[in-house]
Order: sequence, then structure tokens, then C-alpha cells
Amino acid sequence: MAIGGLTNGTTYTVSVKACNTNGCTPTSDVPSTTADPFGDPSAPAVSGSVSGTTINWSWAAPSNDGGRSISGYNVFLDGTQVASGTQTTYSGSYGYSASHTLSVEAVNSAGAVSSEASSTETTVSAPPVTTAPISETTGSVAHTWTDYADAGGTEGPSIASNQTVQITCKLTGLAVADGNTWWYKIASSPWSNAYYVSADAFYNNGETSGSLSGTPFVDPNVPSC
Repeated sequence: MAIGGLTNGTTYTVSVKACNTNGCTPTSDVPSTTADPFGDPSAPAVSGSVSGTTINWSWAAPSNDGGRSISGYNVFLDGTQVASGTQTTYSGSYGYSASHTLSVEAVNSAGAVSSEASSTETTVSAPPVTTAPISETTGSVAHTWTDYADAGGTEGPSIASNQTVQITCKLTGLAVADGNTWWYKIASSPWSNAYYVSADAFYNNGETSGSLSGTPFVDPNVPSC
């Protein structure tokens, strides 16, 4: 005989009488049976936090233990089991911009297992690579602008012929008369990374005087912006 509607973790005592149309016998002299039903626990609450390239996860016992005390947890990282025990934390160090999912199952003392609860976290992005500005020398007067896309915006101070300035990085913009599309961001004051200049006005090969004819369009040693 099955008895439904019981509450997990609650103890019930079952006694038996035999009955017919004439009435019922006294309760059986056989010792009564005690039942303490159980079921699956609910999922634990999982949370994570990021510190640089380290992810720290933690979880709390489920609100419903299924009628038996929680005896441990099964822990999975990206679908692979990495731990099983009573711990309630898990940490790992990973690369930059790495996403990982930790899933946890609760297990009670009757061996019943909850559904998984998960937390996905992503580590921080890599810091920008910084390089020292590179010296470049003009072979003619060079005009500077805040907008390299069309040599427009606000015009800045010109760079004199054969003047050496510090260049932060290179990028492509408006093509000048000979088809050169490379522009430099100028690190030196007074331009201070707010103005750009066509790379066509520079020797781009370490020279500091002479004709610009036949010199490279851009210095490959200058990093891209």
C-alpha cells in the first residue's frame, strides 16, 4: 500500500487494523512501522566574483534539503567535475577575458542529488600595451589636424621642416596627393596626442635630412593605434 501526500523529513507512524462489515480488530500487536520520507534537495545558490584573472565562486546550502541533511556537493567547471565534498568555495586563475561556468549539485545524506545551479564569470580584459614614443623627423613643413580622416577639425601648430617629434602610433586616414594614407598621432608637446599629421611628411627611415623622394610611406616600427 502506498501513502501519498507526505512531507519529506517528517516522521510518520503506521499502525494496522483489520476491518469488515462487523467492525475492526484492535490495532495489530505487531510493532508499528515508522516512515521518514525523503526526496531531492533543491539547488544550492551559487555566486561568483572576479579579481583580475582569478574567479572566486561560493555557494550556500539549498533552502530545501529534501528531508535529509546536506552531506556534500558535486562541483563542475565548464561541464567537467572538479570537486566532490563538503567545501562551499572554488577558485581558479585564468587568462585575460576568460569566461568559465561553475555548476554545483547538492547531495543529501540519503544520496539524493539536486539539479545544478550555475554561475558564469569573465576575467578582466588585458591592459593596453604601452610603448615608448618613436622619434620621427620631417622632410618638409607638416600641418597637423584633430581629424585625420579628412585632414579637418581643428588645425594645430605646424611641424617645421627637419624637426624631430615623438610619435605615439600610426593609423590610416585621408590619402594625400601621392596616395599615402598613413597618419601619425603626435606625442610631443604642444600636440600632446590631440593632433595628427600625415606620415608622408616624414623620412620614416631614420634619416633627418635630404630629399623625401623614395622614402617609405610609414615607419613600420611605429605601433598601430
